[in-house]
Amino acid sequence: MAPLLEVRDLRVTFASEGGDVHAVGGVSFSIEEGEMLAVVGESGSGKTASAMTIVGLTRARSARIEGSVRFRELELVDAAESVFRRIRGAEVAVVFQDPLSALNPVQRIGNQIVEQIRAHERISRAEAQKRAVELLARVGIPEPRRRARSFPHELSGGMRQRAMIAMALSCSPRLLIADEPTTGLDVTVQMQILEEIDELRRELGLAVLLVTHDLGVVGEVADRVAVMYGGEIVETGDVSEIFENPMHPYTWGLLGSIPKVDRPRTRRLPAIPGQSQSVEPSREGCVFARRCPHRFERCDQAPPSRLVQRSAGHFESCWLTLAEKRSRRLVNGEFGLVSGPESAGRDVG
Repeated sequence: MAPLLEVRDLRVTFASEGGDVHAVGGVSFSIEEGEMLAVVGESGSGKTASAMTIVGLTRARSARIEGSVRFRELELVDAAESVFRRIRGAEVAVVFQDPLSALNPVQRIGNQIVEQIRAHERISRAEAQKRAVELLARVGIPEPRRRARSFPHELSGGMRQRAMIAMALSCSPRLLIADEPTTGLDVTVQMQILEEIDELRRELGLAVLLVTHDLGVVGEVADRVAVMYGGEIVETGDVSEIFENPMHPYTWGLLGSIPKVDRPRTRRLPAIPGQSQSVEPSREGCVFARRCPHRFERCDQAPPSRLVQRSAGHFESCWLTLAEKRSRRLVNGEFGLVSGPESAGRDVG
């Protein structure tokens, strides 16, 4: 059977006064029914642009979109706007990273959920209001009937995010896109929100595309992870495989920068050297080469087929051999954020 969502060689470019901005440079992934795929990477890596293109939110006169996005065998890249109006909110729902700006500040929470329901279903206002209250209770908001009459600014950040999730689930979608759903929330609320999404996924059987910059928050809830950098996916695989046997130096950097409670406290958290790079379509070689402490001459050549299969379901894009990866991956306990002595004689940048 075909996957619920299949993205192939997606490229998104925006025209600007300073020239074309290449936000996504050839991304491919798929999501099965009931599966959660987490797309992780630094800000500017193309995660949100890829996710928002799925629901047509990057369409503009200045945008050029190439490749293929198939949802339930329906091609969306060149679909009419009427198609997006039909599936957006009903079959594919979005939870945005800033609920305070995503929610209408002058409408009560319950009314916004009612509007969403009635836009896609023939249902009375009274029935929609009853469902809105039930949805708020379902996502863990106390006193849901009273909260339904509240305005967004009267709720805490965690409650606003739960209200966004309730709105997203109001029409029983098949796919939920959660774009940085825990941004700006404290650690405890972050885990509550992620666990809520995971519980609803298992209960309702919907697929989830989770977009986040924090690889640490997905370990308990996601099934697969796609690591993005510079508009490309540099590594993808099962969560257990990515955490236990990461192959790409950029993934090492993301994992190494996570604070470890079982290790001595350091003066500063490890960091990936340099700044995130924008997409360069004419560039040859590894997209991460400029910041990689393990760079050598062959990194100026694009890895064959971009993503190379290392094990069942585990793909990555790096010229280092498996033996070199094993010897370099843990340097000073920090996942290869600095180059080791075995790199002597090579151009490590």
